Amino acid sequence: MYTFTGIINKVTIILFEYFNKYPQLIFNKVFEYANIDKTYIYERLVSICYGICLERQNDDGFINNLLKENIDKIYNLQFGENPTNPKYNYIVVDSIKHLVDLAVYKEIYTVNEAEIDNFSNYKFTIGTWFEIKEKDIEKVKEIYLHWTLSDNPEPLRGDFVHYTIPRLEKRDNENRLTNTAHIYRQILNLGYRPNQIELSKTELKFKNGESLYGVKDKIDRLGKKYSWMSFFDYAGYLLNEGKLNIWNEEDSEYKKSYSRLGDIEIEVSNPKPVKFNEKLYLYDLFLHIDESQNWVYKPMYDSLLNLFEDKEFIMLSGFINQRQSESYDNRSFLLIDSFFIKKESISENIDDILGTEFDWRDDVVNSRSSLSKVYYGELYWADNIPTALLNHKDLPLETEEEVGHMITPFDILHYPAKYKKEDLNKVVQIQKKKRISFEFEQTLTDYLWESNSKVIPSISSTIPNTNIGKQLSLRADTKNLQILDENNILAHKSYNFEEDYYSQNFEYFRTDLLLEYMHSNNYLLMYQVKQHTYDRNSGDGTGDFRGMQFFLSSLNK
Repeated sequence: MYTFTGIINKVTIILFEYFNKYPQLIFNKVFEYANIDKTYIYERLVSICYGICLERQNDDGFINNLLKENIDKIYNLQFGENPTNPKYNYIVVDSIKHLVDLAVYKEIYTVNEAEIDNFSNYKFTIGTWFEIKEKDIEKVKEIYLHWTLSDNPEPLRGDFVHYTIPRLEKRDNENRLTNTAHIYRQILNLGYRPNQIELSKTELKFKNGESLYGVKDKIDRLGKKYSWMSFFDYAGYLLNEGKLNIWNEEDSEYKKSYSRLGDIEIEVSNPKPVKFNEKLYLYDLFLHIDESQNWVYKPMYDSLLNLFEDKEFIMLSGFINQRQSESYDNRSFLLIDSFFIKKESISENIDDILGTEFDWRDDVVNSRSSLSKVYYGELYWADNIPTALLNHKDLPLETEEEVGHMITPFDILHYPAKYKKEDLNKVVQIQKKKRISFEFEQTLTDYLWESNSKVIPSISSTIPNTNIGKQLSLRADTKNLQILDENNILAHKSYNFEEDYYSQNFEYFRTDLLLEYMHSNNYLLMYQVKQHTYDRNSGDGTGDFRGMQFFLSSLNK
């Protein structure tokens, strides 16, 4: 009846580790608990089962035997013409759907052709959901109209109604009232009893989520537990109706893809990140400091050249940050990003941008694309791994050219000595810097799983972009949070090092794999290096250098 969040997550980890040793038992437990009406335990067991399959996905013996033996029964729990134990619970539907997708990807299972469309769109056969009436809407109208910290009606609270429920649909404000009514009705259907008066002090503390003597773990309000159970049931209903907000439409960055609800808290395979703790960059960025403020203006890009590549791996990003003391009065850092350029899209000679200082406003990479609410083991095969689209960029060159320019009201206002009112819309010839344009693709993507759990915490890493992963059939090692090639050999390395007032991190990728990807797509590899060095103590304290240059990788030769 009562929810100890920390204990539940600890038990989840214990069960994951136990069933990972004896994986047949987790399938048995899933089938056993599929029959219960309240899905909370079943939901966790299905999640654990999926997490174990993600961790063991590179184990051919597990895939070709145990998973193959059980996958048809797993599929028929939720999908197919006559599913045996269908649930509305969104987490259950999502986990089973992707578990089957994994089996399909591994070529050990095929979904019936007549059922593939419904399956691909997360549709399933189940008894009808109830209809709400006007009295159901009236019960929640007050909290819908007025945000409040108190229960109104019990157990609904303002943050849940105004912040959580609207995430279910894109046009949240139009349906929030009816969505709230559905969820409140389901809370009652699940057995929650509001306004109970005959409770002991201890029972009342449990119900209200108050701390208890001798209990360290957080206690959730009982109503909060039922609210979330109802939320995920209703999310499954909307999913089956094709109304749930779980599809990212194609935009300037990605093609259309599935997007898991952001309200799932734990990463089911619970990876333990392995990072390489090694100091790669040995140069002191303050070696040439003197008493003048002008020392900061020395470019330090060349100090990186020997780190860009070795025989096996090539750098795709890096960050070196140095200070002389605890104070931030002086600081110097180098930020390295990389990107591919489509050769046939280049409008001018790419060599013209080399060796030139650019303003940071002309950067090609200013923030990386990101993946969130993707289980690490779903890299790079699942339907929530989008295909990245090429972006367009143009940069100014040093040389100028004569171009036609139509006079605008802005020109007349700001250059009255040069342009008169009667010149509006006339075309004149002006000198303008030439620009080089090209299409590009970032090499890396930021991976993030956010969690409020202290037991199963947030996870973050930097990974090869989704196009690289898909095209090269890269695999995830969920146990160690690593990216492997199709032969389970390490393909990507993250280096992190920190001591005193110095820190660095680098991302390296296998050179042979990168060359394969570049040749297949007719790409060049380009580096963008930014430097920021400042000193508030030397000279008059105004020394502040921000520089940026581009470098071609030697792999292009």
